[in-house]
Amino acid sequence: MSHHAAKSELRHRGGGDAGTARSSPAGTLINDDGIETVCDATTHVVTGTSAARVTLDRPLPHDLDEAIPAPWLPRATRAVDADHPDGTLHNPHENMSVLQQHVMFFDRNNDGIITPLETYQGFRALGFNILFSIAAMLVINLNFAYVTQKSWIPDPRFYIHVENIHKAKHGSDSGTYDTEGRFIPAKFEELFAKYAKTNPGYLTFAEGLAMTEALRCATDPFGWFAAKFEFGTLYLLCMERDPTSGERIMPREYMRAQYDGSLFYRIEQTRKDEAHRRELAMAHRRAAIARGEPADHGAPIDVAAGIDMQGKPPAGLPPGWSMTNDTAVPTVG
Repeated sequence: MSHHAAKSELRHRGGGDAGTARSSPAGTLINDDGIETVCDATTHVVTGTSAARVTLDRPLPHDLDEAIPAPWLPRATRAVDADHPDGTLHNPHENMSVLQQHVMFFDRNNDGIITPLETYQGFRALGFNILFSIAAMLVINLNFAYVTQKSWIPDPRFYIHVENIHKAKHGSDSGTYDTEGRFIPAKFEELFAKYAKTNPGYLTFAEGLAMTEALRCATDPFGWFAAKFEFGTLYLLCMERDPTSGERIMPREYMRAQYDGSLFYRIEQTRKDEAHRRELAMAHRRAAIARGEPADHGAPIDVAAGIDMQGKPPAGLPPGWSMTNDTAVPTVG
């Protein structure tokens, strides 16, 4: 059926004679051969057909331009989606390409080079254990260092050069990054339109695996492995439980924020804050024990602020701790 016929049928749903296409629910057409097609209600472009069932099983997002201006236009510096049309505001390195922002967290000294040690340190800062961090370091630096080099002569130090990180884009990926490291909003939105079957706000682990399978390119074993490694790592990093079903999920916002690297900085800061709270709680317990009191004696402590619920700093801090702006902090030096 032609686009003109589809457009006419959508305008005159249920009309026509036996020789024309018949319409089923909004946007869906069935012709006399029993072929089902799905049309965009605004543009009347056919986006799915039962002749290729996969195009119906993986629907496309519609009306993106109502939430995102020119959603197919790649963004050089912002990871934009329907919920964040301006991307991440005040993101570190926000003038770099989105792909460069994604990896800059692992450039621990901001010199434009990611050494194997820095990759290891970055994964440790995110909370991964020693063995996983070593494995990630080997996978990433051994495979991506050479392609980002400025010379054809291999560098035995396996340095990744952030300036050329776009050359490390591998196959069988989502296509959300273009070949220059820009971010394509429509491709990101496609991921959830096609694969988020349970809820449009997240991916389950099974849906994520199905996504990596669907994105596989022929004869690309490294790309197959890389896609699963990346999704699996992200899932381990920030999976949450759905409060309704109890299932472990990957929230949509975490997926978006990892593209521009802002997720990594949030997680690192959260871990630092939690460590600081634990230190303050331990200091309070030690101080109570030093005074001969039960470890949980006294007013409850708001360890994030270093004060009790009555607005007073904890008294009798042990050696090595001092009060700074009403906050208990370890003494330096």
